[in-house]
Amino acid sequence: MQHILVIAFDNPTEAQQVATTFLGLKKDGALGISDMRVVVKDADGKVSARDEAGHPVAWSAIAGGVLGGLLFFLIPVAGIAIGAAAGGLIAKSLDLDVDKKFIKDVSDALQPNTSAVFIQSNDENLSAVLNALKPYKGTLIQTSLDSEVEEQLKKALSERE
Repeated sequence: MQHILVIAFDNPTEAQQVATTFLGLKKDGALGISDMRVVVKDADGKVSARDEAGHPVAWSAIAGGVLGGLLFFLIPVAGIAIGAAAGGLIAKSLDLDVDKKFIKDVSDALQPNTSAVFIQSNDENLSAVLNALKPYKGTLIQTSLDSEVEEQLKKALSERE
């Protein structure tokens, strides 16, 4: 079963650090990651997304609509109008039903000088994930895991070691 995690961080580098840690777990066989993206909003408000798992085609169906809407949702008012139309066209062309609350939650978390990591995993190795997150403090934005696991993740992200 595929699971999606989206975690936001209060600085522009932490999501990349988490992605690097998770890629190490993947390489060691401790965590199955089918796709991963790091999204950064710099001090000027410019948003960039980077493929970390090397699966741009697999991710495009999910991220195309979400990130397309997100990019335009975060820029000034003129861009929002353009972004709404472009995001709608992208989602319609991909036949996606992108959750507007999800886009807003991610948008709210990404203020200037912040970052987020989007992880699509086919693994439920919770202990590996919790241990990997110990050095970091972030906000769990979205997960498809059950509520008990979600609470454990939120707790781990709020208690930086």
